[in-house]
Amino acid sequence: MSTVELWNGTDDRLSRWQDRASDLFNPILVKEVRQSLKSRQFIITFLLLLTSAWVVTVGGLAWAGPLVEYTPAGHRFFMGYYFVLCVAAHVLVPISAYRSLLAERDFNTYDLLSITLLRPRQIVWGKLFGALLQVLMFFSAVAPFIAFTSLMDGFDLPRALLLMSLTLCISLGTSMLGLMLATVSRQRHLQGVISMFFIGGLVSTFFSYQAAVVGENVVAQVEFNGDFWRVLGTLLLVGVSYVILFQEVAVSQLTFESDNRSTGIRVIAALQYLFWLIAIPIAARHFSRSMHLTGEVLTIYCVAAALHWTALGMFFCVEPDELSRRLKRRLPRNSLLRLCLVPWLPGGSRGLLLLVFQLALLPVAIVVLGYGLHMIEPGDVRRTLLLAAGCAGYVIFYLGLGAAIGQLFRPLLQPAHVRVITLLIFAAGVIGPYFPQLLQDSLPGGYEVLFVSNPLETLSEIDRGGVSGDVMMSMFILLIAAGLVLAWLLPRMVAGILEIWSPTITPPVTGGAS
Repeated sequence: MSTVELWNGTDDRLSRWQDRASDLFNPILVKEVRQSLKSRQFIITFLLLLTSAWVVTVGGLAWAGPLVEYTPAGHRFFMGYYFVLCVAAHVLVPISAYRSLLAERDFNTYDLLSITLLRPRQIVWGKLFGALLQVLMFFSAVAPFIAFTSLMDGFDLPRALLLMSLTLCISLGTSMLGLMLATVSRQRHLQGVISMFFIGGLVSTFFSYQAAVVGENVVAQVEFNGDFWRVLGTLLLVGVSYVILFQEVAVSQLTFESDNRSTGIRVIAALQYLFWLIAIPIAARHFSRSMHLTGEVLTIYCVAAALHWTALGMFFCVEPDELSRRLKRRLPRNSLLRLCLVPWLPGGSRGLLLLVFQLALLPVAIVVLGYGLHMIEPGDVRRTLLLAAGCAGYVIFYLGLGAAIGQLFRPLLQPAHVRVITLLIFAAGVIGPYFPQLLQDSLPGGYEVLFVSNPLETLSEIDRGGVSGDVMMSMFILLIAAGLVLAWLLPRMVAGILEIWSPTITPPVTGGAS
């Protein structure tokens, strides 16, 4: 066999291997790579990144002069390159990912993708991998400049690797957040509001991050000990959990309405909540080296749980209750198992049931920490229980009231409208108590029962230890109001349970008589 024939045979085998390997790649990733490499936005960003890095190099050398060989200038050069990289990775890449998926829906090209064999999860991950590839290309553009910086005094390789890894994680997390926000609504005016808040949040987060890393030089003060790695591992675990949650939300919004769009989100949210209930007391006790949890930790403990389920309950509690025939056919045959699955299945009534069950775990956790594990001082147990009951009561009252209004006017209101109405009711409850005092030209001098609808005033007063008669009366009114809302929605929740307990499955439509 001649050399030419051997080379041709090897080339043919290599081409066949490349063809088989390319089939393994996500088609959306291939599409995104081809589009991004040809897009004017990516080319301009890449050239500006190189130009900015070159300006930092020339300007830094001109400023340092001959002293660059004798002074620790490596740190300053690296931070200049790092700032330029963060502009692209923290701001431009997430915006590009957000716009890429939003454009698929705006130009109706997603409808073409939905009729192919591609699943919504593949589409979302393909968009995320496209953002990852862009970040890596920006990294490759800055890498030669950082290699030049490593030859100078003052360059710290471990801290540089930490910052670069942190930048990659933040970019991927915000990109997935952008992909999720791109699927939340298809209405133009809501998309404009979401775009404004998303871009504003990215810019403000970028400057806050730079102020901490560059201005305060936080990373230079970090000690690579056991506590640091435990904190870093915990933060990474939390970040990964929220990336998975954002991905599940994006997938659910791209899934057909007749399919299960809620169970995955509910399971992930419950696991996150359970993680926080266990991790926060352990971490606080470990780092404070104290036998008891501080008041600040307990306040964060309760407020974080309330915010977590408020954000998710805005979606869970306004879903339509009716299950599609496809979902009913997938229910298990065992009635007891179906009963256990009730809170995790789609439906607003079942979502409210899950919300009540999960918020009930908060006072239980306080009791276990206070009386079982003795991690709360005896004098703080009552205050913390009152704070937990207040957080749970406000969440159930406002979300339940919004769900009740949505049920009452169900033919007229869509889930998005119910969310807006719930936010308006909450805003009225917060602002309303101040009007009587403003009309009297007087400022609030202390807590009054009038502030019962304002969770900020009530919970702040409880946190300050003010367990007065007005506070107790407000808590009594709040819990009665939350109970009345649940009683109003009880028939709906019972119907949601019975729909799973004994589902009525409509047989498929068959053809006409022969």
